[in-house]
This record gives sequence, C-alpha cells and structure tokens, in this order.
Amino acid sequence: MQTFRARFRLLREVKVSELIDAIGVYVLWDADAKDYPSYIGWGTILRSLAKYAERHDQGSAHPWNGYIAIMKGCTAQATRTESDTVGGMLMGVANDIFPLFHANVRPDMTAFHCQKTQRVAISGWDPFAAPNRPVSRRHEIRVRRVENGYSIGHTWRPRPTRVRTRSN
Repeated sequence: MQTFRARFRLLREVKVSELIDAIGVYVLWDADAKDYPSYIGWGTILRSLAKYAERHDQGSAHPWNGYIAIMKGCTAQATRTESDTVGGMLMGVANDIFPLFHANVRPDMTAFHCQKTQRVAISGWDPFAAPNRPVSRRHEIRVRRVENGYSIGHTWRPRPTRVRTRSN
C-alpha cells in the first residue's frame, strides 16, 4: 500500500512566499459557504488559485478562506503525483459526504491506476470543517481498486443537506 501525508493549514496563516512554486492541494470556502466547501483544487498552488479567480471571481462571495496542504515529494514528479492523488481522493470524499457538493466535476481518478491500494493520512486542520470554526483532527482516506473502478473509504461522516443561498 502506498501512503501519502497531507498536513492542512489555514489559508490565512500561509505566507505567499511559501506558495511560490509550491505544489499541493487546497480546499476553498467562500464567504457564503456554511456546510460544504466552494472548491477543491490541486497542482501548482498560486497558478491554480489565479485560474480559479479568473473563472469564479464574479460568482464567489468574498473573502475566500480555506485550507492548504503543500506536498513535498522526493522529486518534482513525485510531488505532482502526490498532489494529484490527494486532490482526487478529497474530491471523492467531498462527493460522498456533501450531498449537494457541485463546485467541481468529479475528476477522472487516473492517479489511482498505479497502485492497488492508496492511503492518505490527513493531519493539521480538517479541510472539510468550515474555516470560521476550524477543527484540528486526523483523518484517513483509502482508495482501493475493485473490478469496476475504485472503492473509497474515509473517516468523515455525511454532512447536512441544506441548500446554499447567496445573499445580495
């Protein structure tokens, strides 16, 4: 089994200088988000956030808040693989625990093809807890290849199904 580690920090506590050329995973919560995140992204963090801002700036309530995990693989390719894998796994969990989560399209989980079972150990802040009430908790995600695709297991419980409304 291949294990990745992701330590999530509050977005507001991360210095911009730490994000230059950093590869990782982020979970954004806009100002209207109460029950589920607005967006999950991964890759080169500053570039990804800039692209997100271009696409969603008019539709997202400011300020944005959230969590970031900077990945640190032994090589640039290993770091990218970790980021892709953790990001895909978080998307799988989000689609499982947040019935109304629709900010991202469920990704193609091609990052899981290389291993029969992969595990992510989440530490630091819980990326699925609203940042206005952050919770420090350890979680685990396991993805296992099965005959017709993938099976995902995790330590989060399903969340409420309230519909998000935007106040103008």
